[in-house]
Amino acid sequence: MKNYTAPILTSTIWALSYVFTAIALESFTPVQLLTIRLAIASTLLAFIGYRKGALQRISKKHIPSFILLALLEPTGYFLCETFGLTFASPVLSSVILSTVPLFAPFIAYFTLGEKLSASNIAGLGVSFIGVLFLTLKGGNLTASPIGLLLLGGAVFFLIIYSIAVKKLQEHYTTHTIVTAQNAIGTVYFIPLLLATGNPLPESVETTGILSTITLGVFASGLAFVWFGESIKNIGVSKTNAFLNLMPAVTAIASIALTGETIDKQGLIGIALVIAGLFTSQAKWRFSLRSKAAIA
Repeated sequence: MKNYTAPILTSTIWALSYVFTAIALESFTPVQLLTIRLAIASTLLAFIGYRKGALQRISKKHIPSFILLALLEPTGYFLCETFGLTFASPVLSSVILSTVPLFAPFIAYFTLGEKLSASNIAGLGVSFIGVLFLTLKGGNLTASPIGLLLLGGAVFFLIIYSIAVKKLQEHYTTHTIVTAQNAIGTVYFIPLLLATGNPLPESVETTGILSTITLGVFASGLAFVWFGESIKNIGVSKTNAFLNLMPAVTAIASIALTGETIDKQGLIGIALVIAGLFTSQAKWRFSLRSKAAIA
């Protein structure tokens, strides 16, 4: 169970991040928010890494890989996710991002050679049906096509990021990788912020400031360290499968903090998405018991 603590914490933090992002966007533009949260995350991780001696020197030959990594995440992923949230509710955004496990095992199979089991496929299929329940009503699409496209882009960036991190972990610690990607990402966002002609918000609510700090410390900082460690310990497919937990956590938080309502069809969809998680992991639990029995 120890190996599953990190992905559970990561999924919970990212689930809550959709609600905090929606709150922060009432005070900041997407680019303002992303620049500030990345600056907070990179500063925090650099400080922790320096105090603990956890930062490594990056070899010149790997600099291009880190530049590409930062383009995938935080740049591409957060741009798609944050702008997507301006067109979709926190719950729907969380559900779309939880579809990462629908595609990650196939990409991991072809690029990393990770095994793809029948239970994985069955569980991912159940999750997909749950997503349909949440996005379709009466055969019609209820969500903004632009929002779905942007959130789909975030799914793509997160999957490719997972593969890229796995490869860099052969040479560097997760803390070094996440600190570097956030620092480079901050550099990417500063020109974008200046190009908007609106680098500072006109007015800021206290809730917006607190939400932004929370996003910087946890969602952009610590959660990505735990996400990377999970990939290292249990693999890309299993780590991404835990993202199926996000819709339920986001729904509860969104109802409590923003007053968002969810109808019966939405509840069924969320239940199916979560059921997909347990279905896809059934074989893993069996394998663990079998190994213990053999030992």
